[in-house]
Amino acid sequence: MSRFLILLFLFSCAGYKYRSKQNPFAQFGINSLSVPMFYNHSNYADIESVFTQEIFNTMLEYNGLELKSGNKPSDAVLIGIIESRDKLSESMETVITKSADNTFGEDVLGTDRDDLLLPRQRSVGLKLRLIVIKHPTREEIKFLTSKMGENAVGSKVIFNEVIGLNSTQTLKSLRGEGIKVLGSQNRGLNRQTMQNMAKSAANNFKDMILYAF
Repeated sequence: MSRFLILLFLFSCAGYKYRSKQNPFAQFGINSLSVPMFYNHSNYADIESVFTQEIFNTMLEYNGLELKSGNKPSDAVLIGIIESRDKLSESMETVITKSADNTFGEDVLGTDRDDLLLPRQRSVGLKLRLIVIKHPTREEIKFLTSKMGENAVGSKVIFNEVIGLNSTQTLKSLRGEGIKVLGSQNRGLNRQTMQNMAKSAANNFKDMILYAF
C-alpha cells in the first residue's frame, strides 16, 4: 500500500511539472509573444539587455508559446521596465564602511590627512515591471511605460506586476598596484551583480506566472 502511495505521489508531481511548462497565456488566446528590448529607466547604465535575455530564456521553457524577439507581429507583447530610485547614492547604498588607513596604510593617504571611510559593502536595489498586453498601440505602450501605467488594468492587459530586486556587493581591498585596477574590478562586480539580479527576476517571474495562471 505504501509503495502504491509513493508511486501515486511521484506521478502526480510529474504531471504537475508537465502542466506548469505549458503556455500560461493560451487561455487568453495568446500563442505568440514578442519580447522587445526592455526600457531602462534606472540609473544603472547598459543593463537592459541582460534582463531582456534572462526573461526571454525563461519564456522559452513554455510549450505552445512562440517567442519573437524585437517588435515582430504577435498575439501579445511583453514589456519590461527597469526602475530604480532617482539618485544613484540611494539605489546603491553603502551599508558597511572601512578605514582607509587600515586598508591601504598611511603611505597611500599621507600623514597630513585625516582618515577616510570607504565603502566595504553596498546594497543594490532596483525594480523590474513586466507587462503582457495584447496588440498594444504606440500610445498604450507610452502610457504603460510611464509612472501612470504602474497599476494599469484593462481587457488587453493580461499581466502587470512589479518585481523588487536587492543584492549585496562586497568590495575588494587592494594595495599597491592593485589600486590602479580597482575601477575595472568594481565595474566587473557591477556586471556580475546585475547578471545575478536578472536571473533572480526571471525566477520570480516564473513563480508569478505559475500562481497567477
